[in-house]
Amino acid sequence: MKIIIIDGNSLINRAYYALQRPMITKSGLYTHGVYGFLNMLNKIKMDYCPDYIAVAFDRKAPTFRHLEYTEYKAGRKKMPPELAMQMPLLKEVLDAMKVKMLEIDGFEADDIIGTVVKKAEAEGLDPLIITGDKDELQLATEKTKVIITRKGISEFDLYDEAAMIEKYGFTPEQFIDYKGLMGDQSDNIPGIPGVGEKTAMKLIQEYGSIANIIENVDQITSKSLKEKIQEHAQLAIMSRRLATINTEVPIDINFEEFKVEEPDYDTLIDLYIKLEFNSFLKKMPPRGSSAKPVFSDGGAYASDAVGSANAAAGMADGPDAANMTAANAEPGDTPAVPLLRDFSIVSSESSPLAKHYKTRDRSHLEACLLADNSGLELLRSELLEDPAAVIKVFNDRNHKAIPQVYGMSILSTKRYYFISGDQTELLKEAATLLIKTDVRLTGHNLKEDYYALLANELLPADAHSESGQLFQTAFDTMIAQYLLDPARSDYGLKSSMLEYFHEELEDEAALFKEYGQIGFLGRSEEKYMEFGQKWCLAIDGLTAVLRNKLIQEELDHVFCEVELPLIEVLASMEHCGFAVDAQELINTGIMLGEKINELTSRIYELAGEEFNINSPMQMGVILFEKLNLPFGKKTKRGYATGIEILEKLKDDYEIVALILEYRMHSKLKSTYIEGLLPLIHQDHKIHAHFQQTVAATGRISCTEPNLQNIPIRHELGRKLRKAFVPENDDFVLVGADYSQIELRILAHLSQDPELIDAFNHGDDIHKITASKVFNVPEDDVTPLQRSNAKAVNFGVIYGMSGFGLSTELNITRKEAERYIGEYFKKYTKVKEFMDGLIESCKQNGYVTTIMKRKRMVHEINASNFMVRQAGERLAMNSPIQGSAADIIKLAMIKVYQELAKEKTRSRLILQVHDELIIQTHKSELEKIKKLLEENMEHAVALSVTLSSEVSTGENWYDLK
Repeated sequence: MKIIIIDGNSLINRAYYALQRPMITKSGLYTHGVYGFLNMLNKIKMDYCPDYIAVAFDRKAPTFRHLEYTEYKAGRKKMPPELAMQMPLLKEVLDAMKVKMLEIDGFEADDIIGTVVKKAEAEGLDPLIITGDKDELQLATEKTKVIITRKGISEFDLYDEAAMIEKYGFTPEQFIDYKGLMGDQSDNIPGIPGVGEKTAMKLIQEYGSIANIIENVDQITSKSLKEKIQEHAQLAIMSRRLATINTEVPIDINFEEFKVEEPDYDTLIDLYIKLEFNSFLKKMPPRGSSAKPVFSDGGAYASDAVGSANAAAGMADGPDAANMTAANAEPGDTPAVPLLRDFSIVSSESSPLAKHYKTRDRSHLEACLLADNSGLELLRSELLEDPAAVIKVFNDRNHKAIPQVYGMSILSTKRYYFISGDQTELLKEAATLLIKTDVRLTGHNLKEDYYALLANELLPADAHSESGQLFQTAFDTMIAQYLLDPARSDYGLKSSMLEYFHEELEDEAALFKEYGQIGFLGRSEEKYMEFGQKWCLAIDGLTAVLRNKLIQEELDHVFCEVELPLIEVLASMEHCGFAVDAQELINTGIMLGEKINELTSRIYELAGEEFNINSPMQMGVILFEKLNLPFGKKTKRGYATGIEILEKLKDDYEIVALILEYRMHSKLKSTYIEGLLPLIHQDHKIHAHFQQTVAATGRISCTEPNLQNIPIRHELGRKLRKAFVPENDDFVLVGADYSQIELRILAHLSQDPELIDAFNHGDDIHKITASKVFNVPEDDVTPLQRSNAKAVNFGVIYGMSGFGLSTELNITRKEAERYIGEYFKKYTKVKEFMDGLIESCKQNGYVTTIMKRKRMVHEINASNFMVRQAGERLAMNSPIQGSAADIIKLAMIKVYQELAKEKTRSRLILQVHDELIIQTHKSELEKIKKLLEENMEHAVALSVTLSSEVSTGENWYDLK
């Protein structure tokens, strides 16, 4: 019978320091120590299958060792608060796992472990100690084994008495003498000064014990060692006592309480949800009888989980499996009726329509619908009878080509349909009904659904309502989850279900891989229906939970006023796309190729040989060995050849300057020529993807391709914008860019009168700042001073330190700190505001924008100075950057809706940072310029005026 005894403090310490990046929940709990501990515990249980298990912990109270030697453990680094907060969490988890925990005042975990092991051996058990502390090696015997963790938490060393003798050349009991001689720096056990591991090991191997060494000290040939032992003999004896584990701790031990048993799964599930341990949740069995599994075989939610969430949100209970039974065909039924599922959805905002499609060329979608007249006629009649039905359209999340033919399933408020056959026109009619009737839409990642309807031309031309909206969006669970936790990496429905309902939703990709080829593998209607039910019900249940959380966190305003209406705007922009002159790109690529060849030849000439310029290893050898250039820093992979090294050398060495130029041209060619050309579709446009849930600040990101990242600092990079043009000669591009929006937001949020007055009078803010910082009249400010002041203005927003500013301006750190100091002396309200942000963030754990968007900043209270400084910079910058995101989003919504209400032929096609671009019909040019300027400058009311610069051009390059 095996018993495992774990050194709790040692193991969680090892786990905490082993993981390079901290794990932090959205509520601010650090969890990586607990996570690593549990990973190790699970591995040990799996590998050794114990019959009994216990975890011993230290207590804060002094031990008998402190009473004997007051300096015991003195100077030991205090447990960081990020780890201290995890100790009670670990104990909660262990309690739910029904793992016996042991601790007692006056003794350490080592002593408890020693006592347990001694009694366990006496009762015929085989003990296994798990620890990161080598002190416990003294407990190893023929029966007791000690596992010492090494290299974090992933590798172990196993010792018994024989392994100890093989490793050290002496017994576990002699290990105590070994520690007494050499001491223990971590516990501040002195040992004999000057005696290290090798000397202590040699002495014990030769003399066996401290007592025998002292008795035979005259035989030691080294004069200095002999003197050390003679002088510090009593210190060694005391150190041995301090290092000796007490195996007679007065603690009750009943091994029946140590038996391994089934955890309290319901409590454990709740804890894993709280700690956001999704990988552990996946391995949990369904909840017990007190809390049913989220989905039964019929695909419904557990009534307990959803009922309580809905009740908290003031809503009726969600769908119930009892209402979902197979429907029998009755006289007069259409051919599709035998495939129906009768059920009801109480919430009027649940998700009844599900559709899958495949892509034709990444963004041009081709609907592969399986529908028959009877099914669509039923849908049409259901919609006419009950327009409160809400749809959810399934689609390929990444717009990637998928070879399978997908099915279409439709949930109505009364029935679930699987529709077969290709009836696109009938589907258009159904989609029109959804738009024309009073239907509010709820789903997960609705932007992709709206894009699918637009790209497949399933909506009528006059679909926009008087408000300028095409769809009435009620709720999007992905967007809600993003607002609640903007720093997470996964907003998939599957992970959300796991987090909130402990339900492993079926993987969508795996389902369609298995059942997608309907014609070849047979009919799969039942599988599609089952999957569609679960998906739609998942969204329905999550809506109830997430709506309530948004209200609790006071995020409902930004959700309803900004994020929900933005979904349609982004879908429309993706659908409209941006026309591209492919020949312009090709010509630019040819020019870049010629330039790259020229640079390559000259680099080879200067190097004296040919080499792979794209290989850092080969380049490092050429630069730092053959040419003997300075700043060579060799790593395991060769010499460092990053930008920071090459920038130091470029002014003095032509080859380095040419290498940097080569890199720039190569990147432009590979990323923006070879990368963009394949993304041009049959309509000669690029349909980029606009992501709403990527940036924690709230900014919109752009992918496939990232049009926001086309370089503008170099003229050659800017010229790439010449390839982006209107779709034909009837159109022109109109763009507007906010002027100094982040500085204006700073003025508004800080309420600094100097900044507010300057912006409202249209003054040159950088010139004014230069005048104040450098104490010169405005008329005497030089271009260099203005440039430096500009760096200070924006540096303040980003919490830039004196070191950062000195690097940017190439000045001394002292001078840079003086600039920042002068700035804050003149703009005192800004200083108060920034300091207030940091203090508020330390108290609350987050900062907010003008629309009350939240950004959690867990680093703000970190014990590590560098991490804490990074947190302070985030606290200062996030409200400004996030507010800028709020404003541009509000402007986009206003512009989009105005264009729709005016029924213009012009369309909003791109947002890049603080810039909006409209493809404008030439007959509407003056109207659009005015519309764009007014809606951008009146997107939100601030204490300062918002200013935008409107321009027109035949291509994107001409807008600037």
